[in-house]
Amino acid sequence: MNRPDVKKVQYIGHESLAEELEAHGLIVEPIESKQSGEQELNYLDYLDDMELDPFVGAIVCGNDTAITHHKYCVASKYLQNGRLWV
Repeated sequence: MNRPDVKKVQYIGHESLAEELEAHGLIVEPIESKQSGEQELNYLDYLDDMELDPFVGAIVCGNDTAITHHKYCVASKYLQNGRLWV
C-alpha cells in the first residue's frame, strides 16, 4: 500500500497478513470477533456507541476463515467514516 498518510491499519485475515503489513512499516491491529459466551450484541447500538481509533487510516481485508458479522460491522463503521478499504 503506497499511502504515506496511512500509518496504522486494522485488518481482517490471518496473522501472515499482519506480518506482511508490519514489514512495510505499518502499525497493525486485528479486527477481532466477540468471544462466544459474551452477551449477545445489538449491533445497531454497538455501532452507535463504538469509538473509532482516529489513527486508523485503512481497513485491510484478506482471507479470513473465521469471518463474523461483528468483524464486518466494525470494518463498516470505519469505512462509513472515510477510512480506506484495501
